[in-house]
Amino acid sequence: MPSARRQLDTDEAAASPGDGAPVSPGDGAAAYPGDGAPVSASEVDAGRFVGPVASVVAAVLVFVAATALGPVKLSTDVLIGLGFDPDRADLITALIIGGSTAVGVYLAGGIRSAAVVLGLGASAALFGTTFVRETQNAMAANGAIGAFSPIGWAETLVAFVVVGLLTVWACTTCAMPIRRELIVVGSALHIATRLRTRDRRSWARPVAAALIFCLLAVALPVAGDMFNKGADNEMISGGPARQGLVPEAMGVPSDGGLPLDRRPAIEPSASASWQLSPSAPPSATPSALPTPTTTPTPAPWTATLPTGQGRVVYWKLQAPWEGVATEEVAVYLPPGYDANPTKRYPVV
Repeated sequence: MPSARRQLDTDEAAASPGDGAPVSPGDGAAAYPGDGAPVSASEVDAGRFVGPVASVVAAVLVFVAATALGPVKLSTDVLIGLGFDPDRADLITALIIGGSTAVGVYLAGGIRSAAVVLGLGASAALFGTTFVRETQNAMAANGAIGAFSPIGWAETLVAFVVVGLLTVWACTTCAMPIRRELIVVGSALHIATRLRTRDRRSWARPVAAALIFCLLAVALPVAGDMFNKGADNEMISGGPARQGLVPEAMGVPSDGGLPLDRRPAIEPSASASWQLSPSAPPSATPSALPTPTTTPTPAPWTATLPTGQGRVVYWKLQAPWEGVATEEVAVYLPPGYDANPTKRYPVV
């Protein structure tokens, strides 16, 4: 007679809520619906489909959230801002989302093979369009730029599959202890709430897990701003918005760690006039340049030090690679720049 006990996923067999106590029935260790009553064979058979179904649902949810809510675009824009061309940015983003999908799939279903396959599928779905476009460009190549190489194309495809498999496998491996701990925490919470105990040891794991989730919710956004806008982004309140790696509509460029007394003074109220239209020229007809003197001053910019408030203007220029990407250039104009169109200023 087959045992009514449902076998755990091999990666979770060692999971237990405490000092050798088995995981509670409600958290996946066994298929007992209540206080030790065995389930029917049909319920055991139905339970075998829970893991695969949960894996597929988790993969769809992670992929849709990544593409529809902005993480894919944000990752690509940041990588382009760091200097990667769009194709390489698409590749790195596809591997990141594939790894994230693998983590979500394993946490939901606990099946390592499903996490690896679905994670690689997510990477392929994101990078597939770029790969097809690059393949078409390579097949159309001729003359001085070279010719299409079928062997090189096959090597490229194999390399993407291998790197993708390594990425999602590593992410799945990292998710294994997390899922095991989540099962233990869920079991401890289930037992503590069912028994309505006030023993602090019974609530230690759930409380610790809640504190960790709260800590991550606070720390991760701040860490993202530290990488994107500077380590001191949260140290200064008020003033104009800091410009990050991804160009925004308004903001000031990151100061690169300059002390406060060396940063350009900018009026926050003038922020609306900082952004220039991409189609608008910076100025009208340039004025004639002044004739330099016979004996120029060693440091002419020290003769009349500027006073007052300057401003920052931005130009969106076409990036040097193919596609629709643009690069934003920020230029600081000193006080009195508009009132003295013939005056020359040093460029740093």
